[in-house]
Amino acid sequence: MLAGVPPFYGETPAENLEAVLRGNLRFPTRIFLSVLPEAKDLLRKMLCKDPSKQLSADQILKRGIVTCSEEQKHELSVVLRQGEEETIAEEIRRKSGKIRDNAWCGQAQEVSYLCKNKADVGAAAMDDMGAVHFAAQKRHLEVVRILISSGASVKASTRKGMTALHYAVQGNL
Repeated sequence: MLAGVPPFYGETPAENLEAVLRGNLRFPTRIFLSVLPEAKDLLRKMLCKDPSKQLSADQILKRGIVTCSEEQKHELSVVLRQGEEETIAEEIRRKSGKIRDNAWCGQAQEVSYLCKNKADVGAAAMDDMGAVHFAAQKRHLEVVRILISSGASVKASTRKGMTALHYAVQGNL
């Protein structure tokens, strides 16, 4: 990157891969002699294994070592926003699966937590059963109450036309 060779070193390709996975950056003086210490520091912070300690693209640009035009900055911000939106969408999908699983198991505290943290209370599984259907079927009334108060529809029906009320009644037969 900065000196024509990567800052990861190994005798074999497997050792190189291991160095990358460990985040073991090395800057041999004879190769990286002309590279500014600030550039090496920037690289270390960009490639940090802990995502919470990695620099954002905006932080990288503010350091002044990497520069780009205003047009490139705009394109970069669009890409970053798209990445954030995709990450948020993935998180919502993950939470939606968790909310159904926790509703089925009657885990009221977990369902409440997920509802407060923007899980999609109306998201349905392959058969159109949502968390409220699962909770009603298993007679987890506290979970049903939490889901309804968080916006789950009592009118939502499955492919078979069953609502949460149908499942609740079936559970009592």
